[in-house]
Amino acid sequence: MKNIALGGFISAIATFMWGFLFWATPISQPAMKHATPEQNTTIREILKQNLSETGTYFIPDQMHDMDGFMHQHREGPLATIHFRREGAEAMGLGVMLQGLFHMMIVWLFVGWVLSQFRQLDTYTKRLRTVLFFGVASAVWSTLGMPIWYFQPWAYWMMTCVYDVGAWAIAAAILARFIKPA
Repeated sequence: MKNIALGGFISAIATFMWGFLFWATPISQPAMKHATPEQNTTIREILKQNLSETGTYFIPDQMHDMDGFMHQHREGPLATIHFRREGAEAMGLGVMLQGLFHMMIVWLFVGWVLSQFRQLDTYTKRLRTVLFFGVASAVWSTLGMPIWYFQPWAYWMMTCVYDVGAWAIAAAILARFIKPA
């Protein structure tokens, strides 16, 4: 159990650093589009005036007029808006700690699962197993977004690269620390 905890903790620190390197530097920027300061102000005002609750909104929305929805969907534009009315501290300590905790819980769980299979008796087998599950997870959850919600591929491809990178880092660490029971 000590090795699972240590492997999970080190994996969380390493993937946290990977996240900073990936998202806070120019690496991920080719997948992003940026609004001008004037566009930011205009869009924020429109959102404040037209959306009353924090939530996720699909534009167009199919819940009130299916014929109108079908026409507007074909015509475009389409948008998924994740809206937080009250705002939040950008990159605040609380968010960073929650993210680190989230990562640690995931890697502790993956480490525990890894420890349950006697067949994974070599570093390479453990590394490969975690990496295969990581790739499958990233492709399943991340690349479904542009398919089902018609969102541009560039951002989700970049997010998939980030996810696979995080899984590869954690796989290398967990495979070193965790041995089957």
